[in-house]
Amino acid sequence: MNLLCDDELLIPAESFEPGAGALPDQLARWRDCVGPALDVSVDADRMPRDWSTRTTGWNLGGVMVVRGHYDPQTLTRRASSVVGDKLDHYVLHLNQSPHAMHLDANGRRISVGPRQLLVSDFAQPRSVSCEGDVLSVFIPRASLDALMPRQLDLHGVAPTGACSTILASHLQSLSTLLPRITRKEAPDAMVATLQLLAASLAPTIDMLGLARPAVEGTLMRQIRQYMEDHLGEEDLGADSICGHFRISRSTLYRLFEAEGGVLNYLQDRRLVRIHGLLASPTQRSYLGRIAADNGFKSATHFSRAFRAKFGYSPRETRSGQVCLTGARGVQGSPALGSTFGRWLASAPATA
Repeated sequence: MNLLCDDELLIPAESFEPGAGALPDQLARWRDCVGPALDVSVDADRMPRDWSTRTTGWNLGGVMVVRGHYDPQTLTRRASSVVGDKLDHYVLHLNQSPHAMHLDANGRRISVGPRQLLVSDFAQPRSVSCEGDVLSVFIPRASLDALMPRQLDLHGVAPTGACSTILASHLQSLSTLLPRITRKEAPDAMVATLQLLAASLAPTIDMLGLARPAVEGTLMRQIRQYMEDHLGEEDLGADSICGHFRISRSTLYRLFEAEGGVLNYLQDRRLVRIHGLLASPTQRSYLGRIAADNGFKSATHFSRAFRAKFGYSPRETRSGQVCLTGARGVQGSPALGSTFGRWLASAPATA
């Protein structure tokens, strides 16, 4: 009997298959797989008879590679998920489909055609619309940043030039070899991919002026985390945030413009937290006390805002009269509870 040593074992892999059943059930299984890290939306006019989306992912020991075939859909990464799961990766996409792939981020749309590359930042809100075959490489932020000359905003960058062509060919080959790569071979494959990506990005750095947006992206993540840590403080607002980070109001408002404003974002996060508390069977505090402990000065304002966001009252939430898992904007469990989230979180912070 021959036993393989660890180095001879194949790298870990995990697959999603739609399974049998009606289309709504197949779609629900896919949403469970990627949610709540990602929201799935589909065009009813383009829905297939059977849901054929399927993916296989491989863990290269830090870098995660997902080979997928997708029915027409949009995968949205919301600000609430960014804050809630803290998955901090760049995502390199290779469009292997004859259809265009679109990224909506920061108020602009970036589209790439077949065999073209696109980079997104998983720590920022964005929507990706795709159809057909796509190869996605999830890269811990520190692993790529270590190879770059300075901090950059790579959200929505589409690498071009000779190095990007070589990188695309490398990824095509890697895609076919992944089922046969051993744990001993994985680090070399990972390093080669990162170095080719860094070389592909180098020509675009100065041309696109990516340094300043990167600083703002980092600042945005820090502000979101600061707000999350101080949601219960009544005086948390624009003044306290600006004072803590030593920025102007105009800068703060510009950063949160896409979120509907900083105060709207703050109220949204407070409501989501309160929803989670009310849904917990162990939380029996008075509604007014819960609202006050989470920054609401007025019980009436809290009740109105809660109903406007979720479509039902705080008391209905506490009594269990509503289906909590279907509430828009509610994180019933962190992304790490999903197959996708657990898989990403299992990677080391750096490669």
